[in-house]
Amino acid sequence: MVRSVRIVGAGLIGTSIGLALSAKNIPVEMVDVDSRNQGLAQDLTGAISISDPELIILATPLKALSQVMDEQYALNPNSTFMDVCSVKVEPLQKVEVIQATFEAICWNPPNGWPRGRGSRVCPRRSLPFQKLDHHTGFSN
Repeated sequence: MVRSVRIVGAGLIGTSIGLALSAKNIPVEMVDVDSRNQGLAQDLTGAISISDPELIILATPLKALSQVMDEQYALNPNSTFMDVCSVKVEPLQKVEVIQATFEAICWNPPNGWPRGRGSRVCPRRSLPFQKLDHHTGFSN
């Protein structure tokens, strides 16, 4: 079981992952460039500050992924990294360059997502995640 997780990207997907992890009593830190998103995600998940996360989940837009991966790897070279981007070529190329331990998961929102009900984000704990082995491309 994972002991601690930093989630970079406190939008719908990142916050939903944070909610699911915190529901399992896994310590979570929520980080976002938008202080409003970060504050909301921290409040919803009960996030804490984690100095040495075991796992870092990158839940950022693809255009920010490379920079965020560089920043987080520089701060946490011993952490395991996971991304939730729908495109895997760029993240895998980046990992080959920095030689990080890396797992990838693939997620596609079911019909009707997001269910905002007038708010910017309406995260929930139960999302249909599928783990994707980055070596074979097959899900387990």
